[in-house]
Parts: sequence; structure tokens; C-alpha cells
Amino acid sequence: MSKKRKAKHAVKTDKPQQSTPRYKNWQLIVPILFAFVLYGNTLHHNYVLDDVIVILKNTDVQAGLEGIPSIYATNLLHGVNGFNDGLYRPFFAMTFAGNNPELSHFINVSLYALCGYFLFLFLLRFFKNQSSFIPLVITLLFLAHPVHTEAVANLKGRDEILAFLNFILSVYLLFKYIDFGKTRSLILSLFFFLLAMLSKESAITLAVLIPMILYFGREEIPFKKILRIFSLFAALAIILVFWHAHIINSMSNPVDPGIVAPLNNSVLAAPNLPGRIATGILLQGLYLLKMLFPHPLLYDYSYNQIPATTFSNPAVTGTLLMLLFMLLAFIKGIKKKQIYALGIAFYFISLLITSNLVIYIGTTFAERLLFTPSLGFLLAFAVFIPNKLSENKQYLSLKSIIKLEPIAAMIILLVLLGYSVKTIDRNKVWKNNYSLYKADIK
Repeated sequence: MSKKRKAKHAVKTDKPQQSTPRYKNWQLIVPILFAFVLYGNTLHHNYVLDDVIVILKNTDVQAGLEGIPSIYATNLLHGVNGFNDGLYRPFFAMTFAGNNPELSHFINVSLYALCGYFLFLFLLRFFKNQSSFIPLVITLLFLAHPVHTEAVANLKGRDEILAFLNFILSVYLLFKYIDFGKTRSLILSLFFFLLAMLSKESAITLAVLIPMILYFGREEIPFKKILRIFSLFAALAIILVFWHAHIINSMSNPVDPGIVAPLNNSVLAAPNLPGRIATGILLQGLYLLKMLFPHPLLYDYSYNQIPATTFSNPAVTGTLLMLLFMLLAFIKGIKKKQIYALGIAFYFISLLITSNLVIYIGTTFAERLLFTPSLGFLLAFAVFIPNKLSENKQYLSLKSIIKLEPIAAMIILLVLLGYSVKTIDRNKVWKNNYSLYKADIK
């Protein structure tokens, strides 16, 4: 066979041609099974909190398939007596048409399992010259992290799940386009990015991550090609911004002013702009703390749970120093294409719209808002994985991992176990409103 014919037949595979494969096929099933182990105890839960207005009292959703045209032509809560919440999430709302609570919870867990499955596939492609160790560890830690309980155990949190799932599908297909050159993959990538934005508005900011993910994920992509690809995603995001504004402004009622108010967002209770900025900075420190140590977990951080503050607060100063350190680490890491730099960028860019630093939203702080940013956090902490494990290009069994780095393996297993126990236990309080209020009232 000629060299040209060999090359032609060598590229059509997801696995590198090695004597030992990077991963085993059974590993593809692990994220799906793990998601159901973690959230299987939510399958018989009822509607909780905002599920009532988003699903039960929303006539567009209750109309089933017949309500879908109205869902795409109006704001999210238009079906609740024409209430204008300023949100446009039609793909998210459409998925509840004709559901009962048990079916809806099964769909939530199934979608979460798909998040794990496609995250693992994406990370395998992203870390294409390494074993499956880092992709699998990041995927399992992502699935187990307790801050996700609000998004998965609460049906309203499906907007976070769908936004993340469709974005991961988008970047996975984008790398297939880069590696194999099929235009169909690029078109599908843009389509799933559109679905992500139609699931939750904050997914729009993820367009900024596209060139960074390509820059860190592939050495050989010319800058002009990255720019051309980014322009497609940016154009799609801009179109949706204008479409979103058109839908919201075309409603018979204006956006309710009580949504973005001090009662829901204590940042707005600050007496001046410096106070609002200081409070917004403090929130970033609290988000990082929740990622590091997810306890306690609460469903409500509204009125005065996190009081407005000033720059004289030592916690604000400490957060500023931490953010400065992360910025310097990002600048240093981006030049050398260190993955932790991508993780830092992913975390802050995906949290940008909901951070209360750029715009003010209808909540002070919420654990569900860490759903997508948590992947960036985990990517950043992958830097602490020993080189013997992270740079290995062949499949590593659990036995070989323990033999190579017993201390690192033990730490990872303990963190994974701790996250899993906390998640399964936290799920119980989301059974209904009474159990949730009873658990969190203190």
C-alpha cells in the first residue's frame, strides 16, 4: 500500500494507532451509570420551588405539543398570565411539554448522564495524545460535585443542564471538524451551540471560549482559521441577542421591575456603585469557596442572606488578591498553553453574565450558576495531577495508577467519594417543598 493510501485510511478513527489503546470501551458507559447512581434517589421527587410556575402554572407548557409555537414566540413565563420575566429559553421550556414529575426527573438525570458521556468524549478528543486518565477523572469529579444538585434535583435547573450539554456537543463536533475536515460537523456544531443559547441566555458568552479551546487543544491550527471559526459562532450569538431583545420587547407587558430588585439581589441594596462592585467581588470569593468546599448547600441566597458590603471588608480584599493571582497565573500559562490557564478562562467567562459584576440579575448568588463554570475549575486543578499519570499516552488501569502514584490516586478517590456522599445526601432534601424548607430553614 502506498504512503498516500496509508495516510487516507489512518485518519478515520477516534483512537490513535498505538500498541496499547488510550481507553477501553467500557469506560464510555461509566459516566452514564455513575450519574444514575448519584441521582437515582431523585426519580420519585415532586415539583419544587420555581417548577410550579415554569411547568404547572405555565399554560404554554401545559398545552403539550400544541403549546410549542407559543413557547418559541414568547418569553419563558408568558404562559403565567402574560408575566414578562425578560427570559427567552424556548428549547428548555419545550422539553417539559406533556411531562409528569417522575418522567421529568428521569429526563433530568438522563440528560445529566449524557453530559458526562459527551464530556468524556470531548475530553478524550481534546487530550488526544494522552491516556483516558485525565478525561475520566475530570468527568467523574464533574458528575459528583455537590454544587450540581440544585440543577439536577430541581427540574427548573434543566436550563443549566441543557445549556452545558449542547455546548459540550458543539465543541466535541467542532474538534471532529478540525481533525477530519467534514463541513457537516461544523454545521452540527453551530446547531448545538444555538440550542445551548436557546436553553439559557448565559451560554452566549461561551462563544468567546471557542477560539481559546481551539488554541489550547490543537497545536497545528492557523490563527486565521481559528478567527474564521470564531466569527461564525460570534455572528450566531449576536443574531440571538437581537432576536432575544425582539421577543422580550414584543410582549404586551414590559419586563417586571420586581425581578431585578434588592429583595432578590442584595448587590442592589448597596448605597453606591463602589459598594455594588465590592459586593460583586465578594460573591466571586464565595463561588470559589463553594467549588473548593461545597458545604453548606442552600436553595436560597436572596434577601440579606449575603448582605451588601464595602471595600473595607477583609473578605473583599482577600478575594481581590486571589483574583489577581489567578489573572497572573492565566497570563503566564496562556503563553505556554498550560491547561490550567484554559480552566481559569473557562471558569470566569462562563460565570461572567451571572456574576453581578457586569450586569445585575434576579438573584444574588446561586449554586446552580456554577454548573458550567465548574468544568473550568476542574480543568484548572488538573495541573496538580502528577506527570506520570497526566502525560501517559496509554490506557492506565486502576492497578497501574495506584502503583505509579499511590498518594495521588488515594486523594482523588477520597475527593470523589466525599463528593458522591454529599451529593446523594443533598438530593434527599429536594423531594418536595416541605423537605427543602425543613432542611434549609436554619
